[in-house]
Amino acid sequence: MDEVGRGTTVTDGLAIAYATLHHLVNTNQCRALYATHFHELSDMLGYPNQNRNDFGSVEFFCTDVDETDDAHFAYQYRLRPGVNRDSHGLKVAQLAGMPVAAVNVAKDTLTLLKTREADSHRID
Repeated sequence: MDEVGRGTTVTDGLAIAYATLHHLVNTNQCRALYATHFHELSDMLGYPNQNRNDFGSVEFFCTDVDETDDAHFAYQYRLRPGVNRDSHGLKVAQLAGMPVAAVNVAKDTLTLLKTREADSHRID
């Protein structure tokens, strides 16, 4: 399904992810491991309460990343209950060999975007 999301907006991708999971649960009625980077999908399904009738059988699991003192990291390949809301995109960019200066610009930009997002949700 990853290729279906190419060229879509975030909201398009989220809608496709929701519809895919809905179909797997309600039409196919199958057991499946469904991985997505759309953290909002867990909120739509009622995590952590999981009280939505359409998705009562869905459970949430995630993996972690171990970071070392020398700015390296390693993925843990063990599932644990929960939702990981942290993106590892900058770590993947670093692993892929993106220049350090570009990774630093991305970090600064991410900080700015997170600040803007937090400010937009603030109630005065």
